[in-house]
Amino acid sequence: MIFKYSSDVEVLEGDHITVTGKRGRVERIFRAGAEESKDFSCFDTSGILLGFDDGDLQLWPWINEDLVFVKRKIS
Repeated sequence: MIFKYSSDVEVLEGDHITVTGKRGRVERIFRAGAEESKDFSCFDTSGILLGFDDGDLQLWPWINEDLVFVKRKIS
């Protein structure tokens, strides 16, 4: 599964994002069936781990219009 923002841009690890004005980053992308997905309870579904500037971590099993792409990670 490839995650895409509503703007049709592919979600990549390190992306800077906002969710209803809350700033954060895409920390990890978990693919269905990957061994590491078991630890995050998304082995069957995939998911993305979002880390927010306030320290909050959220696992999202899908993308909706609230998740907005801001910019790519600067290397």
